[in-house]
Amino acid sequence: MSHSVTLQPLSDRVVNAEHEADGDVGVRCTVLLGDRYTVVFDTLYSRQDMREVGALAEKRRRPIIVVNSHADDDHAWGNAAFPLAPIVAHRLCRERFTGGDELTSQLRLRRQENPAEFGDVQLVPPDITFDTVLNIDVGGFTIALHHLPGHKRDCLVGHLPELGILLGGDTVETPIPLLVDGPLRAWSADLRAWAARDDVTTVIASHGPIAGRELLLQNADYLDSLAAGRSDGWAPGAGVPDFYLEAHRRNVARAAEITT
Repeated sequence: MSHSVTLQPLSDRVVNAEHEADGDVGVRCTVLLGDRYTVVFDTLYSRQDMREVGALAEKRRRPIIVVNSHADDDHAWGNAAFPLAPIVAHRLCRERFTGGDELTSQLRLRRQENPAEFGDVQLVPPDITFDTVLNIDVGGFTIALHHLPGHKRDCLVGHLPELGILLGGDTVETPIPLLVDGPLRAWSADLRAWAARDDVTTVIASHGPIAGRELLLQNADYLDSLAAGRSDGWAPGAGVPDFYLEAHRRNVARAAEITT
């Protein structure tokens, strides 16, 4: 899997770091440029993915805070790139790093499949955790971290109320979210609640184009269709990657297994 990470300023406060991989679904992390801190929201697959982000953060000469939206490989396995930075995440994210062999087994497989990409990955768990909400004064604006399970039990979103931005992680996605843990109806209700807020105008999900609040409602409608036991809640258009066609089939099967 060849890859590249490109930086694109979205404003004087927010930088998009986009990871594009051949034959894979792209993923992004977001860098927040506060007066007090540089916040790195997710660290992608590996330390090498964080080279450009690390150079930007070092140039700013502000203390770095890392936030993991959850413990999946494309979101938190680059934590080792910031050895001096505190890493903030939900309590369950730390449990996924330290409470069993889930991630170590995945890393062993990734190294067998792609040693060049994953050979030097070190799994570094978060060291600051919370349960429901955690507010961080970045300097000039705030990031409020909110637990929002559904995709994975440890998922969170980052709200920047002064900037009108919601960093969605994997709780929201274009064209459809990926169902793993649930619950469905609570997940959908949370997305609708965020869509109703006046201080959310832009949604930056980890996968797919940057969007507005309508993406939250589209994802909520899809999740409600799954909760109702339907498989017709999404009509893929032309050119949709095979990844999402298969994801929809898995979502329908998984929805029948979990508590909605």
